[in-house]
Amino acid sequence: TVGRWALGGVLVVADLIVVYQAGSDTAVLGLAAALVVAAIVVPAVRWWRRREGSAAVLAAGAAGVAVLAWVGFFTFVGPITRSLGKDPTLSDRRIIWSYLRGEIDDRPLRGFGFGSFWDDPERVSPIYDLTKSISGSAHGTLMEVWLGLGLVGVSLLVVLWVQAAARVGAVVWTGSHVGTSLGVVAVAVFVL
Repeated sequence: TVGRWALGGVLVVADLIVVYQAGSDTAVLGLAAALVVAAIVVPAVRWWRRREGSAAVLAAGAAGVAVLAWVGFFTFVGPITRSLGKDPTLSDRRIIWSYLRGEIDDRPLRGFGFGSFWDDPERVSPIYDLTKSISGSAHGTLMEVWLGLGLVGVSLLVVLWVQAAARVGAVVWTGSHVGTSLGVVAVAVFVL
């Protein structure tokens, strides 16, 4: 087990160096959140298993915590980033997301076609007016998929996320895989 911890430590340090070198506050935030998830989820699952708790109850609790964390993030990201002296718009992402929610309302079920929205100058020019920069993406997987593929695409994406989380959850639950913590981090980064 010492070798696993050493490998995990080396990988975490390498991730931190790469993310820091990228100079992206959102990348640092995402990695930090993923590490927190791994640090909490793996020990919590192991504790729950020792108490012979139900996997279904644990999964439902984890889903509830994930939803609360998601809502909490978007509720408090502005004040938190502002208090840290960072850009509360997350480099204009929040402005873009706000605008795109209105555009998604025009075609909520089927979207605009993958990538097609960004090819329409009439739809994209208001983003430039709001941010004074050219954006070729929504800067968020969920928003980009909803914009391009509508609710149908979002539904498929959520199924993919749930399957990934369930598979990693099964590995964590059984404790049968060397990369348990790394798997949790990978899924957390992917979903975030």
